[in-house]
Amino acid sequence: MAIGRHCSTRENNAESAERELRSFLVMQLLMTKMDETFDAVVTGVAPRGIYVQIDKYLAEGMVKSTDLPGDVTRSKQPPRWQIDQRTGALVDANSGRSYNTGHLVKVRILEIDLAKRQMNFTIADAEGRAAGKKKEVLPKLGGGGDFGGLGGGKGAGFGGMTGSQRRSNKSKSRDKRKKDYRPDRKKK
Repeated sequence: MAIGRHCSTRENNAESAERELRSFLVMQLLMTKMDETFDAVVTGVAPRGIYVQIDKYLAEGMVKSTDLPGDVTRSKQPPRWQIDQRTGALVDANSGRSYNTGHLVKVRILEIDLAKRQMNFTIADAEGRAAGKKKEVLPKLGGGGDFGGLGGGKGAGFGGMTGSQRRSNKSKSRDKRKKDYRPDRKKK
């Protein structure tokens, strides 16, 4: 039993060392390409910035919210980056510009810290994700339990009726509007 655990631990350590070495070598290579622009994908969103991965080298780093492009089309207000709890996107409430997981961006390397194995980027093409409509960042809907966050568990605004009750009421309403052609039930 102890031999198996020992082997698993050694294997995990070896895999970790391989990942660290690969990361170190890729960052060393990228230090020679600091002035280039890279295609990247947003892999994560946090209040302090977005995480991106360079497509060509599969190297990950962060674009801090202070380095994200500000409002370049409107009243030149400083950006107010917040997480939209409904969509999970990082949104500038002043301009409507947003970044979400899966968005494609062009980045330039800002700094590389080999000792910490960290890279910081800046957005190279500020107009690539042009500002949208100014929007209010909405708070997360609450009180819904496991019902998708739509009100206190009473369905999507239907006052606590179940689906079968709503369908039944709708059917009865339709029946009342129909003309009755049965001779034995004619009103006198």
